[in-house]
Amino acid sequence: GAHNLYISPHQGKDTTFGALEERLRDAHRLIVLGLRLADGEVVFSPPADHAVSADCELIYLAREPILDR
Repeated sequence: GAHNLYISPHQGKDTTFGALEERLRDAHRLIVLGLRLADGEVVFSPPADHAVSADCELIYLAREPILDR
């Protein structure tokens, strides 16, 4: 089936983009494309060591809005 683009609040603790992307890919079979930071800046394909704070939003592809649950 087709994937859709979703934006959801990051509901976890502070981490790095690489660790978050790997965890969500393995657990939910989704693709994290980037982040919307607290100041509204959008960052696509950040490096693996990019800091992800608890107050940002995740931009991801999935078959359904998995992270909104």
